[in-house]
Order: sequence, then structure tokens, then C-alpha cells
Amino acid sequence: MIAALVRHGLTRRLVGLRLPVGPPLPQACNLTVRNNEIVGRVTSVADSDAVGHIIGLAYVAPDNTATKRTIRAAPRARRT
Repeated sequence: MIAALVRHGLTRRLVGLRLPVGPPLPQACNLTVRNNEIVGRVTSVADSDAVGHIIGLAYVAPDNTATKRTIRAAPRARRT
């Protein structure tokens, strides 16, 4: 596994999220998408009274880890 990372480099990086309170709330397992390509997924999310924001973790592309990036939660598609 380590050898593969050295050969191919990182494909995802785990980052913290802080979002304003209010809908839509991202869900765990929501995909992270850039340029219509899946680049990761939300791993966890919660509304934190302690910090007054929604907080969570997500895997994103390694070059998309700068602070203050904009993310948008899309509503889930309904299954029929």
C-alpha cells in the first residue's frame, strides 16, 4: 500500500468542513464532485451547537484542500 502511494501519489485527502447552519445538510456518503468527476465523499457531518456551525469530514482531491473552498450540498435523489 505504501509503495503504491509513493508510485502514484495521493488520490484523496481527508479535510475538515465547517458550514453555516441550515439546509441542506450534507449527509455521510454524499459524493464530492469537481468538474463532473467524483473525487471523494463526505465521511461524517453533524450540527455542532458548541461552534455554531455544521462540522464534518470529507475526502477531497489533494489539490483541493485550501482553506475557504466553497462546497455545495445537493439534495439526494429519491429512489422509486
